Amino acid sequence: LIAKANRAGLPVAIYRLGSMCSDSKTGSCNPFDINTIIVATSLKIGCYPIGALDTKLNTLPINFAAESIVHLSLVRLDVYGNVYHVIHPHGGLPFQNVITSANHFSIKMENVPFDEWKTRLVQQTLHGRSLESLNEFAMDSCFVKYSVLSCEKFYTIVSQQNIPAMDIAYVNMWLTFILKNIV
Repeated sequence: LIAKANRAGLPVAIYRLGSMCSDSKTGSCNPFDINTIIVATSLKIGCYPIGALDTKLNTLPINFAAESIVHLSLVRLDVYGNVYHVIHPHGGLPFQNVITSANHFSIKMENVPFDEWKTRLVQQTLHGRSLESLNEFAMDSCFVKYSVLSCEKFYTIVSQQNIPAMDIAYVNMWLTFILKNIV
């Protein structure tokens, strides 16, 4: 349908959104986002998988993504006819920041083998809690060392805009929202 619209001369651009994280100004987020579910449940069960500290959650602040898409659509006429992967160009949020923020909130987090972490997540789900939408694929791929998607085209165009820092202050806002509204 989109290809037909493009061939008919309508201005079409495709924005493929990756995982979106919390708003960088308020910390509010989608409680059903995969990264929010993983972080919220990890906080509940008090552990994270060995090796997670060396990874990043491949995510981008939602307000930056929305503002960038609007900016591209209104300001740049050359965006039409292209496909953009709207993901963080540097891999996203270091998981170490989540653990540092958890410590800030006096939440003890234990480093456990990946299979034990998955088992605890499943047990949390069996008790009727937050992982209804988390499937085996997501559990196996949520902690990755790098992204295989290219976001170069998107990032090249929006590089003059500042991607919000996904630092401790950002994660503190996110965890505040999670702890007040989700956990």
